Amino acid sequence: MVTTSHCIAPHYRVSMVRYALVIDSGSLGSRAQVYRWDNEGSSSSSLPKIEHEDGWSKKTSPGLSSYADNIKGIWDDHYAPLFHFAEKIIPADHIPETPVFIQCTAGMRLLSLEKQHAMLNQVCRAIRKHTRYSLPSCQEFVQVIDGETEGVYGWLGLNYLMGLFETGNGGDTLGFMDMGGALQQIAFVPSNPQDVEKHQEDLSKVALRLQDGTQREWSLFVQTWLGFGANKARERYFQQLIHTKEDNHNKGMDISDACMPKGAISTYKGHTFKGTGNYGSCIKTIYPLLMKDEPCIDEPCLFNGVHGPSINFDKDKFIGISEYWYTANDIFESGGEYNFHLFNEKVKLYCESQWDTVLENSKNGHYSGLDPEKYLKDACFKASWVINILHEGFEVPRLGVDVKDSTVDEEGKKLDKIHIPFKSANSVNGEELSWTLGKVLLYASSEIKLKEEKEHSQVKQVGIYPPPISQKPFIPGGIPAKLDPMGGYYLGGTSSTTASSSFIFIIVVLILVVGFLYKFTENLRLRKLKGVLRHSILKVPFVSRLVDSYIFLPRDDAIILEEGLFDPGNTATTTRTNPSGKVLPYDDNSVLRTRSAVNLQQDFMPTTTTTPDVRSFANKPFIPFKNKNFSFDALPRSNSSGSIKIFKKPDH
Repeated sequence: MVTTSHCIAPHYRVSMVRYALVIDSGSLGSRAQVYRWDNEGSSSSSLPKIEHEDGWSKKTSPGLSSYADNIKGIWDDHYAPLFHFAEKIIPADHIPETPVFIQCTAGMRLLSLEKQHAMLNQVCRAIRKHTRYSLPSCQEFVQVIDGETEGVYGWLGLNYLMGLFETGNGGDTLGFMDMGGALQQIAFVPSNPQDVEKHQEDLSKVALRLQDGTQREWSLFVQTWLGFGANKARERYFQQLIHTKEDNHNKGMDISDACMPKGAISTYKGHTFKGTGNYGSCIKTIYPLLMKDEPCIDEPCLFNGVHGPSINFDKDKFIGISEYWYTANDIFESGGEYNFHLFNEKVKLYCESQWDTVLENSKNGHYSGLDPEKYLKDACFKASWVINILHEGFEVPRLGVDVKDSTVDEEGKKLDKIHIPFKSANSVNGEELSWTLGKVLLYASSEIKLKEEKEHSQVKQVGIYPPPISQKPFIPGGIPAKLDPMGGYYLGGTSSTTASSSFIFIIVVLILVVGFLYKFTENLRLRKLKGVLRHSILKVPFVSRLVDSYIFLPRDDAIILEEGLFDPGNTATTTRTNPSGKVLPYDDNSVLRTRSAVNLQQDFMPTTTTTPDVRSFANKPFIPFKNKNFSFDALPRSNSSGSIKIFKKPDH
């Protein structure tokens, strides 16, 4: 039996070798990954060594959300093959002690709470009925996770692979930028202690435990911009062009698109766009899409009205994934160390090319064999958008332009001639990045007994402590101390636990009564009654979870809405905000702000634990991942066969 300072576990023998099964259920499919680590214990001041071998991943499609109207088919058609696959890897005598995590993202977030709960209940029941895996709680192990949680897992995964959690300096971590189809995300530990103190309300706290029982903590800033991903930005750009055309009364005419090669034709919502291949005009036209003119409630201001800790690019080094990598690598062969001038020249040359020339180059093997209609027509815009986000949005210094000689020593000048503090990547030492690694890392770390309690720290358990401003609950790394096996969050039972109809009736009545008191009463006596209920009846874990799931339903709705469904209304209808007259969904700083970071994907292997040189982090061997691309939620791409070349440093 596993014993830790804050969790309970089923009563069976636990081997020193541990396994975990994590299933990432995204919008296009689910991917199972098996992990292994040694739980023997050590006096080492390092994290558990988590292993993942070749062939320990399997994917299935379509996405889980496609079963919203056919939940009975979820197990047989979707999850059963993944569990059967895992059983071929995990020894039979280890399965009862192996935790399984179903982590739903993307498409599942867009479903109603009612459908989410019904589907998650179905999944939990099926796992308990058809398998012997450890599943102590539906609520904690079968979940729809928000963008922030997914992002923190990814931040954990990448820094773990880079060996940056064991340097003894919490500031020596890498920051992350992720550009997907819909979202733009960033996550980093502010290097300035004053910024950490100033932005405490905006920072998540992440706690890990080393093998010697000591605990490490980080304050992490995570932010998501919905609508600022590459595909959504392209749509907003089209809408802006349409809006400008209508303002000029040019109905019935093709619309000129400076962000497509000359002669390329594209359509959007019944409108025809003809490429003019004017790179300078393209950069200027897409700049307003950043919405830099939106006011912030505090400084410094990033874009679209979002403020955060200042970014010191002399210390804060960043890795960009997803579209940062795909566009730079697959089309422009500029992945890896980012050089503004080299990348800018390649993008300009491509954008101002004739479309026929692009097609001819594609036939001759250029552009990684990408479909011209699906990818090459948009490549000029996406590359320009990457440049815009980096340099105008996050204000990453341009190589040789924004770096001031007076602030950099001679050694620094030499390094700055090689790279700036940004690099695109999709793998570490040939192993693709995986946010699921972060989930397992937290779990494995939570099984280590705490060496000593910190008197002045509120962080006692391994896990994620969301920003205070978000009002989101603590996310435990392991099994929570107050475990509710009924999984009350889903408002339903399980196959292994049943309740009498009378008990259920009493619970329902309590939910309605307490919910009414919380929502509709201001009378002093009723408020006192509300307090009595809260401090007596609600102390029962199962009752408390059921009531909370009802009372805080609006809060859950808000979380889903801010992930992609919420339109806060209209503001000034200018092309600098949105051509359709609607403002993109953005964070309401007075209520609940989306915090999300990286959508890292796939397999990994631990790397060195030696202390890295922060300035030379880009020399780490980020190379393509064994010609695999299992990323369901990233934009589907093929790795360039010649992409290894891009990691050679340019001659000077």
